[in-house]
Amino acid sequence: MQIRPADAGDHAGIDALLRAAFPTNAEARLVIALRADDSDSLELIAEDSGAVIGMVLFSPVEAKSVSGQSVIGLGLAPLAVAEAHRRKGIGAALVETALGFLTALNPPFFVVLGEPGYYARFGFEPASNQGWRWDADIENSVGDAFQIKIVDAGRVPSSGKVSYARAFSEI
Repeated sequence: MQIRPADAGDHAGIDALLRAAFPTNAEARLVIALRADDSDSLELIAEDSGAVIGMVLFSPVEAKSVSGQSVIGLGLAPLAVAEAHRRKGIGAALVETALGFLTALNPPFFVVLGEPGYYARFGFEPASNQGWRWDADIENSVGDAFQIKIVDAGRVPSSGKVSYARAFSEI
């Protein structure tokens, strides 16, 4: 298995993976929309024998404090691994590789909407612990699933709302 940046030749394999990995085609449509908006900050794939068996994508997110201060971070979504290759550490390897690369670029924070028990190993914690919430979660229904990893606390306001790229609201 090899982890590498995705290129245009991988798009069909990524699309097939996402359509198989999720109950609807929303994630596949999201990735297409993020690429079209040039909001795919980093897209990595795991491949085995030329086949895409996993992928992760990061896109820009905006955190805005109550006072109006704004800072751009990165959101992880989606992460997918082919069913036959799950529980082998491929998803973790994709996330660790991406975070390692992106952290070197010094973003102030990362967010993810996912299983808290899974993402805690990468340094994510419930965003509400840091005073943050997802702006689309008006009824606070996602609870601890919306998580944040603060890389540079000096650049991140103490509380506020996080907005994902426009493509997220269009799927």
